[in-house]
Amino acid sequence: MTALADRRLPQPHLVMDRPVSREAPPPPVSRETAPPAERTVIPDWAKILGDTTTTGEVAAKAIAIDFERAAREIETLGIELLSIAKEHDTMMGRLKEAITEVQETAMRYRQHGASLLQEIQLSSRKIAAIFEHNAQLKAALTDMDINADTEFAGVSNSATGK
Repeated sequence: MTALADRRLPQPHLVMDRPVSREAPPPPVSRETAPPAERTVIPDWAKILGDTTTTGEVAAKAIAIDFERAAREIETLGIELLSIAKEHDTMMGRLKEAITEVQETAMRYRQHGASLLQEIQLSSRKIAAIFEHNAQLKAALTDMDINADTEFAGVSNSATGK
C-alpha cells in the first residue's frame, strides 16, 4: 500500500443535541393566531385579486404592509414639517418685531443726531456772536486808548507813568 492509502479519511460525525422526534413541527403562526403585537393589518387600499396564487398573495400583502408603514412614516414627517413650519412662523414674527425695533432705534438715533447738529450750529452762532462782540469791544477799547492818549498827551499821569 502506498502512503496515501494508509491515511484514513475523516469520517463525518453527526452531533445530535436532542433526540429526533417523529412528531410534526408546530404550525406556523398565522395572522389570526398571532399575538396582537405581531399582527400585521393589510391596509384598506390593498386589494388582492381572487385568482392570485398563495405565493403572490403573501408577497402582495407583505409589500402592501411595507408600503403602508412607509406611508405612515411619510405622514409622521409631514406632521414634523408642520411643527417646524409653525416654529418658523413664530420666529419670523419675532424677527419682524426685531427688525421694527431696529428701524425705530435707527430713527431715534437720527433724531438725536439732528438735535445735536442743531445744538452745535446754535452754539457755533453764539460763539461767533461772542467773538464779534469781543472784537467790537476790543476795537472800542483800542479807540478809547488812542483817544485817551491824545486827550491827556499834555498831562502826566503818575498812575500810568506817562
